[in-house]
Amino acid sequence: MSGLLLDTCAVLWIGQGQGLSDAGKKRFAAALQLGEPILVSTMSAWEVGLLVSKGRISLTSDAWSWLNRFMEMTSAEWMNPSPQAMIQASVLPGTLHRDPVDRILAASAREGGHVLFTGDQALLDYGAAGHVRVHRC
Repeated sequence: MSGLLLDTCAVLWIGQGQGLSDAGKKRFAAALQLGEPILVSTMSAWEVGLLVSKGRISLTSDAWSWLNRFMEMTSAEWMNPSPQAMIQASVLPGTLHRDPVDRILAASAREGGHVLFTGDQALLDYGAAGHVRVHRC
């Protein structure tokens, strides 16, 4: 079953209770209500840890505890990028910036038929070009 794959910004915004658009709030609530799988890539765990270690974000606890609480609160599931998605991230169709995490998330969403839930304009534009299903968070 396809799911809602959360971009790292979506994880942070949902977890901190701020930043989601009204449409994003409705989409996320609908996914929860319908039992649609909520997916978080292990790449986002790495990215959250990196952001904390560089002082670019602060959380209410250490990154691992915060992420575990987020996963429990949302009933989200960890998703490991497959080797196929990792390879596809290097040869995605169309134009997408070189950010490796964004490329891996896009490739993972394409592979699994997931909707990528993001606030990243580059990913939203990539979706608008028809390369991946996206929803603005």
